Amino acid sequence: MSQEWKGYWPILERLEHEVCELTFAVAFSDDHLGVYSARLAELLLRTCAECENIGKSLCVGRNLGPTGLKVQDFNFPAVGNAICSRIAIHTKQLVIVWPYQSFTATSITPFDTWRPTGSTNPIWFNAYNGIKHDRIANATKANVGNVIHALGGLFLLNLWPRDADITQHSEHINLAQMRIASYSRFFSPARVLKLESRNGLSGPMSGSNLRNLVFDWQ
Repeated sequence: MSQEWKGYWPILERLEHEVCELTFAVAFSDDHLGVYSARLAELLLRTCAECENIGKSLCVGRNLGPTGLKVQDFNFPAVGNAICSRIAIHTKQLVIVWPYQSFTATSITPFDTWRPTGSTNPIWFNAYNGIKHDRIANATKANVGNVIHALGGLFLLNLWPRDADITQHSEHINLAQMRIASYSRFFSPARVLKLESRNGLSGPMSGSNLRNLVFDWQ
């Protein structure tokens, strides 16, 4: 799957751009986490559908889950079981760094309901299912909070297939730190993607200013 990420990443970037643009219409603040609209419903539908798409692709491409299971056999909890059996994505946090927001809580754990076994759908994915089947009755679920969490989930799912591309370059510490920040305007992946350490250190005292980036999926 070394190049397959190129088929998914542009869609992630487009969706992130559209979420960032929302700050011209809705203030991203605690008071507005429950704001809902048809535009947010459309964003949630597209984002979660892409989560399903890349999640199933990861399961098949990396031989996760029961042998012989086909892509159409994976529902979203099954995707969660399979991915968490390989990486601890359910524990991974992202920090919202988009400057045009004033949320009190800026750390999110998009897949906190997933486990290696017994995964359940995240709240934002249940919202997606409700809106997909009855948008009018579930209109309030198409809100700012659910869209942000769904986008965070999509970002995490897109990072894994890009691991080889991201971790193969050695560069100066400052450039490597800048590259961590370059993968998203909205989220920081610094709790997942880190500088490679030297003898337990991550700074100049380790004897070299060159670093690779490494993922902490444990």
